[in-house]
Amino acid sequence: MKFKDKKLLKREQKELTSISNKLVDYYGDFYITHDNLRLYIKDNLNLLFEMIAKGDKLYWNEDSLVLITGYSDNFNRKYLKILTSDIKKLNKLLSEVLDNLNICLYCKIKKANPLINLLYVMGFKFFGSRGKEMLLLYKGEERVTLNNQK
Repeated sequence: MKFKDKKLLKREQKELTSISNKLVDYYGDFYITHDNLRLYIKDNLNLLFEMIAKGDKLYWNEDSLVLITGYSDNFNRKYLKILTSDIKKLNKLLSEVLDNLNICLYCKIKKANPLINLLYVMGFKFFGSRGKEMLLLYKGEERVTLNNQK
């Protein structure tokens, strides 16, 4: 797993561009909203690089990109965005990401996206639904507290 929450090096940008080019966003869930516009991250990698430089967190391996956004804009809500070609390898990456995360994390995802099952297993709970999308919530501070009490 690789992690970045500050300016990316040129070689990291090349690596992320290469990984992004191999991945397909079948469900259209790997996006951010900016000025009420939905911007797909794969089509706006420079925007992703800027977000990381401003403090958003990116985790990746050769098959997956996991973005936690909301830090760069100082939003109260932090959102999880996932793009993967292999759910099994994502399972390990996502578990490492969430293990010590002590924040509430939201994930807006299409109801047809098979990642929902993995997110439920990881501790996300149903929070709301609208149209073709649902909102899931992960309470990281509860998980960290439970892990520390063992």
